[in-house]
Amino acid sequence: MYVTTGTDGRPVAATGIVTVPKSPPPEGGWPVVAWDHGTTGIAAECAPSRGFGPSSQGAGDMLAAFVQRGFAVVQPDYVGMGVTGVKHPYLDGRSAAYATLDLVRAAHNAFPDVGTTAFVVGHSQGGHAALWTSHYAPQYAADIDVRGVVAIAPANGFQLMPQLVAARDSTAEPYAGIFLLVVDGASATTPTVVPERILTPAGLKAAERAWHACAFDAPADQLPPVADLLRPDADLAPLVSALAAAAPDQVALNAPVFLPQGGQDPLGALNLPLTQTLCGKGASVEFKVYPDEQHTPAEVHAAGDDAVAWVQARLDGTPVTGACGF
Repeated sequence: MYVTTGTDGRPVAATGIVTVPKSPPPEGGWPVVAWDHGTTGIAAECAPSRGFGPSSQGAGDMLAAFVQRGFAVVQPDYVGMGVTGVKHPYLDGRSAAYATLDLVRAAHNAFPDVGTTAFVVGHSQGGHAALWTSHYAPQYAADIDVRGVVAIAPANGFQLMPQLVAARDSTAEPYAGIFLLVVDGASATTPTVVPERILTPAGLKAAERAWHACAFDAPADQLPPVADLLRPDADLAPLVSALAAAAPDQVALNAPVFLPQGGQDPLGALNLPLTQTLCGKGASVEFKVYPDEQHTPAEVHAAGDDAVAWVQARLDGTPVTGACGF
């Protein structure tokens, strides 16, 4: 357990996992890989430290490979997960970045042989968090040298979801549960996002259940259909504004990025344009497609060897090649 900064700017307790190698530390300490996990839910018990660890997300072999290569691995639960009494601000980039950076600091304080050279790796929600960690690192944690980011299929485009739900678009039907997490998460950090002004009674009931269940725990028949989620007079503007402000195309990157993406993953249609946007801002982003992979743990597993090699190359000082070449 350690202290980070909550969405209100005040100190808040957070939890995470620290794994250190058995090998002797190099001068300056073991370099660090921070693993930002994908969506497991928004309840405290859905945290990696509570059992939703990397193996369940396809990252076990990759993180083990990092440790075997002499990296310390830290796994933040994020704000509001792992501890009780705080609501998790789902897809809030700032709090996820702070929780990630503060766990690197906490690991260094608890285990002096853990260094302050860091890489951030994440999938889906975690890929989103990893990009925002690069954005906030210089101003929030100048003592942490973030050398690179691996954002595997980062969460993207959620500012489009409210309008899809409002249009009762069939493409939104499989994402009803995620939409409720989005509403809950935004309400935890943005006072103008009020679920009672957005959701029907059935939607509110399902959104309240989400605070106490982990992802995919609830049977599909417990979720209202998309057509029954929104009030007729739903106030969507604050939600859309909050999601747009947290979108990954808003980051200013301060480290090179490797962005692996499954070819069968719906996020691919959004993350190639994201790469182009970030490259247009002067960032170094290498986009690589894994043609057969969907948005599942297998997507992480498929990219694992390349992610390890890419991080090792950045640690060794090898220049980036292939960035922004579409």
